Amino acid sequence: MKLTAKLILIFILGIIIVTSLYAFIEIRRIEEQFHRDTELLAKKIGTAMEERIEIVWRKHGEEGVLRMIQEDSGKEQRMRVRWTWFQPEIIKTKVVQRGASIVTVDAEGNRQLVYYRPIALDDHRSGRLELSRPLAELDKNKQWAIIKVLGFSTAMVLVSGAAVTLGGICFVGRPLKQLIEKTRRIGHGDLDGPLQLQSRDELGELAGSLNVMCQQLIASQERIQEEAVARLAAVNQLRHADRLRTVGRLASGLAHELGTPLNVVSGRASLIVSEKLSAEEVVSSAETIRAESERMSAIIRQLLNFARRSKPQPSTTDLRKMILGTLDLLKSIAEKSAVQLDFYCKEKEFPILFDVDQLQQVLSNLIVNAIQSMPTGGVVRVGLKKDSKVRCKDGVERTGPYYCLTVADEGVGISPENIEHVFEPFFTTKKVGEGTGLGLSISYGIIQEHGGWLDVHSELGQGSCFEVFLPMETEVCQDES
Repeated sequence: MKLTAKLILIFILGIIIVTSLYAFIEIRRIEEQFHRDTELLAKKIGTAMEERIEIVWRKHGEEGVLRMIQEDSGKEQRMRVRWTWFQPEIIKTKVVQRGASIVTVDAEGNRQLVYYRPIALDDHRSGRLELSRPLAELDKNKQWAIIKVLGFSTAMVLVSGAAVTLGGICFVGRPLKQLIEKTRRIGHGDLDGPLQLQSRDELGELAGSLNVMCQQLIASQERIQEEAVARLAAVNQLRHADRLRTVGRLASGLAHELGTPLNVVSGRASLIVSEKLSAEEVVSSAETIRAESERMSAIIRQLLNFARRSKPQPSTTDLRKMILGTLDLLKSIAEKSAVQLDFYCKEKEFPILFDVDQLQQVLSNLIVNAIQSMPTGGVVRVGLKKDSKVRCKDGVERTGPYYCLTVADEGVGISPENIEHVFEPFFTTKKVGEGTGLGLSISYGIIQEHGGWLDVHSELGQGSCFEVFLPMETEVCQDES
């Protein structure tokens, strides 16, 4: 409706401007016509009287001329006629002009148009006819013209305004209102219900375009949803595949861990079977077998739990204990590569709400990558601390509290052109068959899903340091165990 009102206002202003211009032109035309008619009438009367004046002057002299002009002035209703004599010096200078007309004001304040016609009676006497016409008639004509223009303009404004108002409401206001409501529904996510406009103008084309856009948006949303589901399934499969790959690595490293207790169990069982042991030694050997069996069961259970595919299940745990357990699990792999695992942490309690299996997967990926970056051996330093204010690598400062978990190695480092891509899926600098490039990207996604982030600092030949920032839970449930 606001647009309709603006259109009506513009239309009315246009009418006012056009009628004002027409009124100005009409008034000028009336004035010019009045002046032309007055001059023609004055010339006609002056020409007729000039001949009579010359005849009367010769017969009756000045007295006859004045009496004749007085009689003719009474007869002429449209113009008033007067006679005036020229002074002798004016005759000598020949200033008299034929056909001059001016506007004068009489003693009563009435404006009039005066036309002068000079007449030379002889060589000694000369005068002029003064023919004047009141301008009150012109004023009345102009007033009547203005009244007609105003009446015509008013009627045009009323009729045209009503027509434009009805047309604007029907053909502009209502369609625009429907278009606005449709766009608001689209803004709130409601894409159903196509807009039906019967008009075949630009508004109808706009409504059709909105309907097509809504159909395309619905199709895009469905496609995005399908892609999101497929992407989520792919990510879960990649995580599971990466976990299984890590389990494969761990299996080779844990072989001797299981081998030692198996040898102990086998030896003790052989001694019991030989019946060469005393009753106390049999009991002691059985106790040893039970302890080693529990140890092997714990190792296998830990490995299976680590490799089990499941959705994130956050639970309250102690981050420090989880790190120590992961280091024990990876100790054998580190020893085979002549790598020492060091852990430094000043405080003892680090409660956190996190999926323990996924967090263990992240830490395992970082430590295994650190071990592989040192082919000649070295030290992998794992640190844990609390931090309330963190300045990220990109310069952004974040307020905590956070747990900061660091994994630093003394390996070959990462080149500057590669460090920006280390968290991208399938990006790897390892040889073919040694890695898929999924570990860091999966780890990055896990940490991000839990509200944290990963940073990396590295120099070629100086090693790398990965920093894992995890949000600290201020309120956690106590572990029942």
